[in-house]
Amino acid sequence: MINLMPDDSAALSTALTCFKAGDLPAAENHCRAALAEDRNDCEALHLLGVIAHRAGRNEIAIKHVRLTIEVDSGKAAYFNTLGFVLRIEGRYSDAIAALERAIELRNDYADAHNNLGIAIAESGSLDAALNAYRAALKHRADFPEAHNNLGNLMYRMGRIEESLAAFDAATTLRPDYAEAHANRGDAHLDQGEFEAALEAYRKTVEAAPNWPNGWYKLGNAFFRLDQFENALKAYQRSIDRHPNHLRGLTNLGATLEKLGRYEESAMILRHALEHVPIGLNRRVYI
Repeated sequence: MINLMPDDSAALSTALTCFKAGDLPAAENHCRAALAEDRNDCEALHLLGVIAHRAGRNEIAIKHVRLTIEVDSGKAAYFNTLGFVLRIEGRYSDAIAALERAIELRNDYADAHNNLGIAIAESGSLDAALNAYRAALKHRADFPEAHNNLGNLMYRMGRIEESLAAFDAATTLRPDYAEAHANRGDAHLDQGEFEAALEAYRKTVEAAPNWPNGWYKLGNAFFRLDQFENALKAYQRSIDRHPNHLRGLTNLGATLEKLGRYEESAMILRHALEHVPIGLNRRVYI
């Protein structure tokens, strides 16, 4: 999570408004107008970095945030943003260093602790990641993302009951938190608890009806319960939202086969094979 701060500049205030409305080009133009008035406007530089990240230009984002820190190295939010983007780029050691600096500047910075946990977990140090997530929740108990991340980590560590409790905490705080509902469903499905998984996935698609993976996961639960007509409908809704969803297509084909609709199954599976990325084993998708 990235944090933005208000600024007295009229141009930057307008930039923030445009950014929150999703108008990234206008937000960038207003940031540059603010920098034309003051080239050392840290908030404008920082927001330029966040805009670049949102536009998928992470190297440019890193450059802008580093420039921000050159002007003002005393604000934890800048290091948090830097660490967040570096982690997305897979530069874990640099990301961890930036996030640790954010926490040195502000020890109660829950977002930085959470981002640190993600970076550490992705780099493979599960125990250290656990400490980071617990620190995030110590400083902000009502932090659904941190509860969800903790749940994922607990599941990776084989601590299933604690994982489920963390997902419950996340969805209690945010009932429409589709990802946390889906993660809970995944945990139940992997444990063979198909009815519980089905309930979690129903909540997933209620919270995010346009998320293809939610419908795909719901289809998986129906399939495991031998409810093939319902599985067919769920997989079809996944494909409606993402026509080239490979797992959705292959499972749709498998479901049609279970229903004795062999020609349709073969057609769907051939279509799925057309979309398998070059270099991957096509048998994986059958």
